Amino acid sequence: MLNIEIANILVFQRLNIDIEQLDELDQNRLYQRKMFLLQTLGIDLGYSFIWSFNGVYSPDLYEYYHDNAKYLKSETITQEIKESTKQIIDIVNSLDSEKPNDIDTLLWYELLASMIYITSIEHSFKVNSKLAIFYQLYAHKKNKPSMAQFLCAYTALCNNGFESMLTQKFKQKSNLPMQKSKQDLDFERLSAIDFLGKYQPD
Repeated sequence: MLNIEIANILVFQRLNIDIEQLDELDQNRLYQRKMFLLQTLGIDLGYSFIWSFNGVYSPDLYEYYHDNAKYLKSETITQEIKESTKQIIDIVNSLDSEKPNDIDTLLWYELLASMIYITSIEHSFKVNSKLAIFYQLYAHKKNKPSMAQFLCAYTALCNNGFESMLTQKFKQKSNLPMQKSKQDLDFERLSAIDFLGKYQPD
């Protein structure tokens, strides 16, 4: 077995994915999101990701775990991954503990991965502020987060080593006062009444 195959199996087994349920769509998607976050923290297993309406997706990763499902489910590996790699995998797993109660685990990781993708990977998204990240999520995702969920996700990512990825597109703000656009005002209103119900822009 090649070293890259051994690494894939070891990482998969530590990512706390339900191996027996891997053929289920939800577990499939959860594995995709966790692997994306893992790679952004430097554990690069060579998978490239694209944007879909449900968030980040890797055709290569999808093909890999379908072609190698029997190894992922049953292979016993005697080698161990190094401690620093384990710590990074554990960071990705620990993000689940910061999940708010009103969102399930799959949608939570989908939100986290989507935020990193639109701020650090895909250059076509115009992101120059925290509010702009929320706007892009709301405009381009099928599962649209609430403002409260977004803020929880932003805090969780910043607390776990992703802050520079979230803010690298932010432009230096001028000290001169700027007139707020209708879009800015819409999102301020959205943030203010988020807990009261769905907001419809004028």
